[in-house]
Parts: sequence; C-alpha cells; structure tokens
Amino acid sequence: MADHHPENNGDTSLHEEIVQYQNGNGGVHVENNIDSGYRMHYNELYPHHEYSPSTYLPSSEIVDLSKHDRETVIEESPNQRYAKLNTVLGKGAYKVVYKAIDREEGYEVAWNCFQTTKAEFNELSQEIKILKQVRHPNIINFHDCWYKDAEFIFVTELMTSGTLREYVLI
Repeated sequence: MADHHPENNGDTSLHEEIVQYQNGNGGVHVENNIDSGYRMHYNELYPHHEYSPSTYLPSSEIVDLSKHDRETVIEESPNQRYAKLNTVLGKGAYKVVYKAIDREEGYEVAWNCFQTTKAEFNELSQEIKILKQVRHPNIINFHDCWYKDAEFIFVTELMTSGTLREYVLI
C-alpha cells in the first residue's frame, strides 16, 4: 500500500480525515488528536509509543472510533514534563491512579493522587526523594512528586500486569 496521508491544516475533523483517506485508496489512516486547549498529535505526545494510531489498516479492519473514549490531557505537572490523561487506572480508599505520559521520555506512567495535609506531604516527599534514587527490578520506580490543592501527587512507573491482589491469588 502506498503511503498516503490527507493534507490537514488543523481544520479537518478526525472523521473527515478518515473519509478523505478512504476515498483516496480504500484504506484508513487513523490519527488521534488530543485537545487540551490546543491541537496535539498523538505522536507528539507519545513519540516512542509502540501502538501508534498513525497505522495504515486494510479497509476490512476499519475501527469505529465513536465507540472509544479519546484520551485527553486534563492536567500537567508543575514542570510540564508529565501529562495526566482522563483514563482512571484504579481507585482505592486513599488514592486515585490515572494514566499519564512522561513527555521527555515518551512513555506511559502512573499519576497517583490522594488527599493530605501540607505537613503530611512534607514528610512523604522526603520518603519519595529517597525512593527516586532506588533502582531495583522488584521495586517500583518513583519519578516526581508535588503538592497541589490539598492533594499529594506522585508519578511512578506504570505497572500493567494487574493488581497485587491478583498476583498473590495466582
């Protein structure tokens, strides 16, 4: 299949891009546009991601994107390195975990949030500073932490193999 991409100046919707491409040669070029006040292409947000939506699919494998929620950036870290997405990975009694992106390295991370006081944050952030220095295959990597609006937020390595409970029960 010849590489073909419809020209897009930012005024074309995703549906229009797909229709333009389908009319071109029967295939579909999927391009995910994440909008957080500005237009951002998926490959800019996920520069090294193995599942790029900029993939050419045969017409028999056209994906109905209306059935899937788009991941959108809903918050950024103070240094703008990490972008929190609208995908909740888990909720517990004390924290909520969201999928996020490390924009410098180009990989997915976990954005952990829980309610706390400034004093508790100061105590916990000292522990996080120590954990950021630890590198071991059996210990989750901690990347960053900050306090915002009575919330302690820390970014960790994303673990995709299930929960600890599932692992112990296996």
